[in-house]
Amino acid sequence: MNTPLEFLIKTPDGVEATDFQLVRLHVKSDAREFRTVTGGVFHSSGGSSRDAIPFQQSRIAKRTYKITLPDTVPPGEFAFLAPGLTGSSASGSTGKAYTFHLVE
Repeated sequence: MNTPLEFLIKTPDGVEATDFQLVRLHVKSDAREFRTVTGGVFHSSGGSSRDAIPFQQSRIAKRTYKITLPDTVPPGEFAFLAPGLTGSSASGSTGKAYTFHLVE
């Protein structure tokens, strides 16, 4: 896929597109990793800001949002984290991640 990219997200009632987080995944031999904020002011500087990718969203219908990624997103693997995953103390235990791969 080439940038700029557009995605459509259909959310459940009470969830907005801003509740999702887009993160860059770090490729390991048999896994993908990302870093989220674990809590506390002292830990937040090394948290999700390293892996978080900003995106623009606009509502196009009831519970339906168009997400636009900027041209500056580099090649690699990424995931939209659904609400619930980023706030969990055991991140792999809740929520969903919708992944995709950008190539040069």
